[in-house]
Amino acid sequence: PKHTSEAEITMEDRARYPNFSAFEIAKIKDLSEEIDLTDRVAVLDYGKELNKKLAQAVDDILNFAKENTFDARVSVDVSKLKLLINFNPAQDPDEGFFAVFKKKKTLSERIGETIDEVEKVSKSIDANVKFFLDLIPKLDNLLDRSKRYHSELILAIAAGRDRISVFKRRKLPKLEEQLNGTNMMVSQNARDEIDIFNSFIKRIDTLEMTVGQNELTLAQIRMTQTTNVKMVENLNNMVTSLIPLWKQSLISAIAGNNFDNVQKNKDLLSQSICDIMTDKAVVSA
Repeated sequence: PKHTSEAEITMEDRARYPNFSAFEIAKIKDLSEEIDLTDRVAVLDYGKELNKKLAQAVDDILNFAKENTFDARVSVDVSKLKLLINFNPAQDPDEGFFAVFKKKKTLSERIGETIDEVEKVSKSIDANVKFFLDLIPKLDNLLDRSKRYHSELILAIAAGRDRISVFKRRKLPKLEEQLNGTNMMVSQNARDEIDIFNSFIKRIDTLEMTVGQNELTLAQIRMTQTTNVKMVENLNNMVTSLIPLWKQSLISAIAGNNFDNVQKNKDLLSQSICDIMTDKAVVSA
């Protein structure tokens, strides 16, 4: 069969398909020519394999996202860190009636215990950062696969719409005349062909609805992926830079009894945690 070249695409073609490239328009025209509206089985199966592949790709993405939820792995550590950095070394926690029965901890001991706990949380967060850094390209590959099937199905739908348009202009009027003719055999054949044509219209409508639903799902997953990448960046920055700075300022404060830097670095950490929790809320919404 003859294949349409990009050079053969007219201004009229471009006007009809403003959202497609010349290459894609040529493919639409070729696919349209291949559609046989006298073949009932082919009409019923039109786009079936592509639709199945797209549906499976979307299912794989949803299952992947469900099994590797960012929130479940990180939220506990982030919440715990938020409590730990509110530690105030200048304030004595041993107050109240039972304070006299307790051995008072030195400032150094209290700071050391807090740092140890933050180190544990930091290691857990770092492990999860590495875990998600490994997952990001895997999800990207799944999204790329779904995008490929989605694009192919969009072209198939456009080709179907093109075939419907051509059929309405060139053949449908004649078939409608034959319906009212005196030759019963010709009339029945015309009715059969019109029935197949109507089935094809329903088939294209169904494919469009399916594509629309999958587009919404994929858009949500892509937004989630973007937000997860942002959270990983924030977590990585927190583990590699902000927590060490906060820890160093605490240790330095023991000797100098000056907690100005501690507060400044605590504020930086708090803002980073706030950003992560905000991003998490976007993913959960």
